[in-house]
Amino acid sequence: MANNENVPELEEILEKNFAEMKIGEEKFQQHENYRTKYPQNR
Repeated sequence: MANNENVPELEEILEKNFAEMKIGEEKFQQHENYRTKYPQNR
């Protein structure tokens, strides 16, 4: 069973990964907004 001694920086790692995930989500949302505003003519 894991304990705090085995993963002392777990909270820091999770915060960094969450921040990266939010950045990716924001970029995806910007891309979707652009596609909605400027639909491609095919």
